[in-house]
Amino acid sequence: MDEPRMVTVEVDGKTHVGDYTVTGDLVTVRSEDYAAEESGHAGEGDPHDIAKLLLTELVRRKEDL
Repeated sequence: MDEPRMVTVEVDGKTHVGDYTVTGDLVTVRSEDYAAEESGHAGEGDPHDIAKLLLTELVRRKEDL
């Protein structure tokens, strides 16, 4: 596993920051704002792009609650 990297996304005009790690092709993103994490397989994709997608989905799901 490598060191955490930062990822930033904008959802509904608000900026959200998280960090992510990559283990093999598994990308795990964490959001301190929501005390939550989400994981997904990158496959042939760019892990940073996958982390952005995962963070966006995490934020949308938490804000819909």
